[in-house]
Parts: sequence; structure tokens; C-alpha cells
Amino acid sequence: MANSSLLSTATRRLQGKVALITGGASGIGECTAKLFSQHGAKLVIADIQDELGHSVVKSIDPSNSTYIHCDVTNEDHIKNAVDTAVSTYGKLDIMFNNAGVIDPPKPRIMDNERTDFDRVLNVNVTGVFLGMKHAARVMVPTRSGNIITTASTASGIGGVGSHAYTTSKHAVVGLTKSLAVELGQFGIRVNCLSPHGLATPLSKGRAELDDEGVENIMNSMANLKGITLKANDIANAALFLASDEARYVSGQNLFLDAIALRQNSKIKQGTNIIEIFMKENFESMKERHKGIEDYLLEYMKITKKACKESQLLQDAKLRGWENNSR
Repeated sequence: MANSSLLSTATRRLQGKVALITGGASGIGECTAKLFSQHGAKLVIADIQDELGHSVVKSIDPSNSTYIHCDVTNEDHIKNAVDTAVSTYGKLDIMFNNAGVIDPPKPRIMDNERTDFDRVLNVNVTGVFLGMKHAARVMVPTRSGNIITTASTASGIGGVGSHAYTTSKHAVVGLTKSLAVELGQFGIRVNCLSPHGLATPLSKGRAELDDEGVENIMNSMANLKGITLKANDIANAALFLASDEARYVSGQNLFLDAIALRQNSKIKQGTNIIEIFMKENFESMKERHKGIEDYLLEYMKITKKACKESQLLQDAKLRGWENNSR
């Protein structure tokens, strides 16, 4: 049964729309594809993970979705993906530039390699630029459309990601604002989303932790307690921006971080502590331990210590707030 059948026609916010999602085979992209489908959209899933991509199409509805292999750094691939959406479904209403990568965790710029820097910018910036360019190519003639890009809290603050990743996400915001000005005259909206850290295949691979491990670290830095950010939360935000409910929203960077990283200097410090404990100790840990069991045990201890240090900073902030309010 198609996912879209779970909702009545009246409640489907994307009924009759056609969406192309890059990086749609897993994580945020997969969740968004499934949610968009439930709301009546026809989908083109673009990714380099072919097996996962075909699996997503099968789980949604092969009659209303299709998968295409797409390396976003290859302009021919992007052009082909956009043209496939138009030739298969007659148009393209929504372009969600979601594909992205991260580089090895090296906090010191002297240790960073240009090859890693170039790779991150090539995917996260050039890939987004190409997606925007070819989406605009088919949207401008119809004088309608919606372009959304996944950015990050690193788009609004330093110290929460690598130099390359932070640079790339700042660039995404710049592209978003610039293109929103250009395409507004054609009735095309352009926005981006900046989520706080959450458990996705990308983040779990970077931290070498499972869902719970990543979420525990992110929750320790969060300002909003009792809620864990999930990929579905990002999908819901993308749904809002893609729907007519956001029909007068353009050029915006929508943060999904509960204000934590942008406004709380103590939590910024806590984030840096996590980076120091989890990243700088990585190589020395490997040298000290030949057995994977011992290595993992120390990794867990370091993670717990990092979370504890971050929590202490938050507790100190809270005590300061309470003292000032007396």
C-alpha cells in the first residue's frame, strides 16, 4: 500500500507536487522522501547508494517514485536527475539539496589536508550550486518552484564542525540568500535548514557511535531538555518549507537547534570540549591499545567524560542564572 494512502487527499500538503531529493537514500533524505510521499508528492530519489536508493523507492511506492544514480559533483548527473523528474512526472516543483559529506575530525588547521577541504566544498557547495542551477533551469519557465537545502548549525557559528564543513555550510546560506533574491521575481522560493547534531549514518560514521551514543552527546549540549532531535523533525521542517503554508517564506535559514549553539556561550565551550576529547585523543588511543575491546572501552570513557564536562558547564550556567534572578 502506498504511504500517501495513509492521509486523506484534503490533508496531503504536497498533493500533485513533484520533488527531487539528493542524498535521498538514507538519513534525513530518506525520512523526507517518505514524508513527502505520504503527503502526495511524486519523488525522484538521487544518490550514489544504489541499493539503498532502490530500497527506499520500493518502501514508498514504485508507481510514484523513482531512483537515479547521481553524484552531485557531476553536473551531467544533476542535469540528468532534473530532466528525469520532468520527463517522468511532467515538472519539478521541489528541489531538496540534501546530499553532503564531512571530513576527518582534525580541529587544528595545520593538520587539515587540502584534498579533504576540496572534497567537502565540492560536494557541499558545488553540489548545491549545481542542484540550484538546474532546478532553476526548469522552474523559471513555469514561474513557480521551491528550492530547499540542508545546511547545519555550523552555518551560524564556528567551532561546532571542521573548518571545511563550517565553511561549506556558511556558503550554503550565502547561495540561498543570493538565489532567493534572483528567483523571487519568478515566484520561486529558496530556503535552507540548519539542524543541530542528530543520529544519521553520516554522523554515526564520523563519531563511530550508535544512535544512542550520538544522541546522548547531542542531548548533553542541548538547551531544550526532554526532546531528542530526530531525522523526522528535519523532514517535517522541510515539509513546511515545501508546502503552501510557507508560501511567503524565502531567503531564510531555519535553525532546528532549540537556540542552543547560537546563543549559549557555555554550550559552545562544551561543544569544543567534545571535539577535543573525542577527536584529538583518537590517534593516541589507537597507539595505546592493540585490542579493539580495550580501545572501545577507553573511547566510551572519553565520551562520557566529554559529556560530563559539557553538563558541568551547563549546570554552571544554570546556577548563574538562578543567582542573577534572586
